This record gives sequence, structure tokens and C-alpha cells, in this order.
Amino acid sequence: MRRQRPERELRNAILALLRAHGIAAWPTGVGAFQASYQGRQRFVRVGSKGMSDIVGIHPWNDHGHRPFVGRFLAIEVKNPGGAVSPEQTAFLQTVVRAGGVGFVARSCQDVVDKLGLA
Repeated sequence: MRRQRPERELRNAILALLRAHGIAAWPTGVGAFQASYQGRQRFVRVGSKGMSDIVGIHPWNDHGHRPFVGRFLAIEVKNPGGAVSPEQTAFLQTVVRAGGVGFVARSCQDVVDKLGLA
């Protein structure tokens, strides 16, 4: 049986692809942990529940009618068959409704197809 590659590896491959095409993109960290600060234990939350794995700025042009503008980019990275949570779906829908580009990528080819990369 073929081992499925961890989503972290797919995320890193997608980030490399985006950077190779000159698209500014960053991994996000969402979660929570306990930390100690000045001798006191604290609970720290990072990011917002449902936030996409990758965020960035997609250069966009409507075929010469306007100059290039940056659109917010959100990519939720999932292995084939991986479930997208309701919070992740809601985050992507919010991005798209606001005029950004948001989608689920299960492979680098999904990113190439969605963003029209050559």
C-alpha cells in the first residue's frame, strides 16, 4: 500500500510552487498551546479556527481592463480524501465573497489549475 504524503509536505510543495511563480504566500499556524511567561502558565491561541493553511497575495488582472491588483489568497491544503471542516469551508467562503481567491488544494496541480499557472 502506498504511503500518503503528510499534508505538511504538500503545503511546503505548494508554497514552493507559488514562490516560483512570484506569488507571495505564507503558511499559517492555527492551534493552541500552553506556555510559561514570567513564571506563570498561560494558554495561547494562534490564528483563528478554520483559517486556511496558506495565505498570500495573488496578482490579478482582468485581461487588460485594469492594471494588476493584489487579491487575498487562501488555500486549504488537504490530502486526497481529507475532510474539510465546516469552519474551513466558512473561511474560504468569506474570502471568496470578499473578492479574494480561496479554495481547497489536494495537489500542486489543483493550485496550477485554480490560479491558471503555466
